[in-house]
Amino acid sequence: MALCAEGSSIENVTNATSLITDNIAQIREMKQSLEDQPPASDLASVPCVSLISALVNLLEIFVQNKGLLEETSTLCRTLAEMDYVWRKYWRKREPDMMSQMETFY
Repeated sequence: MALCAEGSSIENVTNATSLITDNIAQIREMKQSLEDQPPASDLASVPCVSLISALVNLLEIFVQNKGLLEETSTLCRTLAEMDYVWRKYWRKREPDMMSQMETFY
């Protein structure tokens, strides 16, 4: 995914980047809050796969940032272990993240 579309103004790209970065921060806060205080004892060890999935999709936008791609790859591995419905999909996405890192770095 590319953050800058053809014909976009610098201001639009800056606004989009800021919005995405803010959403990443909010999702990380929610994820941490759920890990620190799970809603019920039987859910204590189960991560919120929808939240992690949203984080993966947002982090993937920043392909030029190796640290974020590494985090995305790690999250894909986590989802492949925890998300029984989408396991096969996440197993396929993790190598895609690694290939993006090889392309850019």
